[in-house]
Amino acid sequence: MFDFAFEEPYSVIKQGFKRPEHMSNSLYLEWFSGRVVVESGDYELRISEPAWHMTDEQDRQRAEDAIEGFHSFMGRMTEATDQATEKVDYEKEDWDEFGYERFMNESDAKTDKFTELLDKFRHDEASFNKAANEMGWKEIDDEGLSNESFETEQQEWIEASDVEFEPATEGVDWIRIEKGDLHHPIQQQCFTHGIALTKELKDQLEES
Repeated sequence: MFDFAFEEPYSVIKQGFKRPEHMSNSLYLEWFSGRVVVESGDYELRISEPAWHMTDEQDRQRAEDAIEGFHSFMGRMTEATDQATEKVDYEKEDWDEFGYERFMNESDAKTDKFTELLDKFRHDEASFNKAANEMGWKEIDDEGLSNESFETEQQEWIEASDVEFEPATEGVDWIRIEKGDLHHPIQQQCFTHGIALTKELKDQLEES
């Protein structure tokens, strides 16, 4: 936590000094229905006994309402994804900036939907496969979601397009990985670091 208002430590950081901060417990409340988050470390908390408990019937109703609300929310997410996909002209060979913008909008919509599914199913291997199935990704094997078909399709699209990669910009705008595929350097770094971090966390969980 910052020791004072955000504007002040931000100014200190810009001047090259260490930001004034301290470790603190925080109160974090989230309402999924309203997408509202309240987070702060300035409260003095006192834990008391529960003022009331739900009956078994109320608990069942709560679970049913939660499922219904999630399905309704995911229905809207799916509709938004479908609408974004319909606007992308995959038959067109030479996209202009608007074509690429529509493609990125579709990608953002799918990312939002997949993120919500992971939040619902949690972040383990079985849950990842459930979320992938909900997304319509059928290339699932014993190791989890296979990226092979996606990478092949992506590479075929790059090769089929008339995009020319300038040799002078290699390492800056594009790189060729060991398998021969072309990627943006930042995208490849994010992917590599993400895999390494996932493996490290998995190893730590197995050791604990």
